[in-house]
Amino acid sequence: MSFDRSIYVNRLRQSEWIKLHEDAGFEILQVDQKNNEYIKNLFEKGAVQYLKKIKPEDRFVSAILLIVRK
Repeated sequence: MSFDRSIYVNRLRQSEWIKLHEDAGFEILQVDQKNNEYIKNLFEKGAVQYLKKIKPEDRFVSAILLIVRK
């Protein structure tokens, strides 16, 4: 989804994508996440504090790859 910026992106967090798949009956086999280290660094320096309202496990994730089985 991240390759075409005109489509629906950044509306769901990593934890929400996982829950949607689990609720649909998929078994999560693997989750690979890519964290945005630049944003994490800014956050740690006191900038982008609006991210405090996001769960820590979701806060810096910019992309995920889910491997699931039905």
